[in-house]
Amino acid sequence: MHRICRAAPQLLLLSALAGCQTTTTIPSYVAPGDGATSRLIFRAKTVPGIAYGIYAFDDPHTCAKPLLIGKGNASKSLEASSVRAGPLATLQYFAVDKSRRVCRVTISFYPAARRTYLLVSEQSASACAISLLDATDGENVKPVAGYRRQTQRGSSRCAAIDQITKPSTESVRSQGEGSGAQQDSPSTRGLDELKDLLPPE
Repeated sequence: MHRICRAAPQLLLLSALAGCQTTTTIPSYVAPGDGATSRLIFRAKTVPGIAYGIYAFDDPHTCAKPLLIGKGNASKSLEASSVRAGPLATLQYFAVDKSRRVCRVTISFYPAARRTYLLVSEQSASACAISLLDATDGENVKPVAGYRRQTQRGSSRCAAIDQITKPSTESVRSQGEGSGAQQDSPSTRGLDELKDLLPPE
């Protein structure tokens, strides 16, 4: 969906980040109950031993204030949700395996009213990817133009949307977080929410 982007070549071993905050519970996302909305459905292709979460951001422009839409693994899928139509929406896929290595990808788009969007995620032991599709007509699914978001160096926030030249319909791919993550990096986001879906060590 977006231009193919690669992160650092090694996955981040979160056990090495003992100083990072991993105990803060992220609030749950509350889907809009009135006004113009767009439906969100999720399809995940992942291997056993990996748990994932889907997040929306209360501030979609800077990727601030994450909200947990849902979590799943190879045997548990996410229920459908919805987003407000019109303004920018930013979604993030965050996955962690039993060795506590993570992979995450973030995308922004402008939902249109009364459309159904399908977020497809793929996760392997070394990489993850998401694609956003318009599935309003189930027999004519189309890619949606969106913006690949990247966290600014030394910050938990995304670079401004106006720094991205144009949207893309390519899948967003990542090989994981770099080993030089800052302490305020969102790399550890989701560990508390996902740990119950991981197999025992």
